[in-house]
Amino acid sequence: MSIDLGLAIDMQSVFSSGKFLAITSDEVNNSSFILHTLIQHKSKTLRSDVSGGPLVLLLMNQSYSHYSFVAAKSFGLNLKTLRDAGKLRVVDVVKNVDQYLDKSSEEFDLKSLEENFMNQMTSFCTLIIDDLSVLSCLGLPAKEIYKFVLKLRCLPDLCLVIQSSKPLEEDCMEWSRALDCLISSSDLYLCFQRLETGFSDRVDGSLDVHDLQTYSSKTYHYKTAERNTKLFVPGFI
Repeated sequence: MSIDLGLAIDMQSVFSSGKFLAITSDEVNNSSFILHTLIQHKSKTLRSDVSGGPLVLLLMNQSYSHYSFVAAKSFGLNLKTLRDAGKLRVVDVVKNVDQYLDKSSEEFDLKSLEENFMNQMTSFCTLIIDDLSVLSCLGLPAKEIYKFVLKLRCLPDLCLVIQSSKPLEEDCMEWSRALDCLISSSDLYLCFQRLETGFSDRVDGSLDVHDLQTYSSKTYHYKTAERNTKLFVPGFI
């Protein structure tokens, strides 16, 4: 028997005011489906909720057009309608990376990015960052990325979702330690990993769900599909 992804991670609780959800995977595309699912769930809520704050997407792994396409194809959602209504706000770093490069050094300017998307933030909004590790790949020091996220955590009533590929420690020890510190301060942590036993045509990988408020953990196997993802208790299939 499969388990509904929304029930396994309690979608309604995820989007509570002040909540911090951290997501990692050994390869960020392995967990990309969870962001599509989160965007779908939040978008449906925004269509009927006139009191809640907007959904803000800070995109560094995939462009807005990618998420818009998947939302329409897989979930029948028109993100443009939400965007036109001001309920969805987008900072597309993938498409507009040149805007955030220092003209003199050609290095990525985190302050410029910060100033841009802070203007998109309002009370009770939800912020999803689709790959925090890109900032490390762009050469930003781990401590600057860590401070950046801490600033976000200080914003009142913000629901924060960050996704990151988890680096091998020998490749980037400082960033790995900084990411571990961020994970330890989260309310809910989802860890996606490839199967240790190798390839399977029935299972794509494993998901560990860590509730850091109740200090409880659960492990699932998952199989992705175009419209939904199935979770299974290990050993069930």
